[in-house]
Amino acid sequence: MIETEEAITALIANPRIRSESYLSPINGTSAKCSDGVPESLVTRKCLTTGGYAPTEAGMEKAILGGWAQINVEAGGQMVLGVGPEAVDFWRSRGTDTTVGFDVNPPEPRLRLATAKRPDGSFVVDCISTDGGGIPRNVIVDMGLSLVRLKALSLQEFIIKTSYKPAQILGLVNKGHFSSGADADVTVVDIERQRPVMAIANGQVIMYKGYVCGKGCSMVTTSAGVGNVKKAGLTPLVVDFAKSAFYP
Repeated sequence: MIETEEAITALIANPRIRSESYLSPINGTSAKCSDGVPESLVTRKCLTTGGYAPTEAGMEKAILGGWAQINVEAGGQMVLGVGPEAVDFWRSRGTDTTVGFDVNPPEPRLRLATAKRPDGSFVVDCISTDGGGIPRNVIVDMGLSLVRLKALSLQEFIIKTSYKPAQILGLVNKGHFSSGADADVTVVDIERQRPVMAIANGQVIMYKGYVCGKGCSMVTTSAGVGNVKKAGLTPLVVDFAKSAFYP
């Protein structure tokens, strides 16, 4: 919590810095090992915290024991794997995979999500996630838990997860319902705390967990349009002068 309060103090003192925090108890780090030890010092620390040796052999035991959770590709998505199958996946990739450990205590996560400046605005602008790359997308589930606790209002939850991120990225037509805005909508089951439908540009891209969207847009500036098109993607051009990066 000391580091958390130091970060909050620094952000209050530097209001032009944009920031985000996430709510997952699971971190993400490298599982790659060289010469019998994990290359990442974070990984070694996490192994020690769980009572395992900070070595490649210790990593294998931690995966088998469920402490180290390997990011496994399964069924077209990334899942957290433990046990012999996760060890096999880790080995098949030459140990060069991502691993997660349940090491993020609740107090810093809650404090960073709810801390406010003297003027009532949030210290940390957004609630973030790693999406599918690291399977810890808990924004809706844990974010709405904060709403149930009345640590955030529903409006504040929307501001931190939709409106503010769009502002920071310069996506002026997103993050709000008003004339001229893009038809981007997430439908959420408040009671179950789960997203049940997602609409992008007026098209349904997810319904009850089934991803049915097609295509991809890449956020870029005018300088990157050519490269995005060469990659066969649709450029979504933003002007950072109109973003919250440069207030």
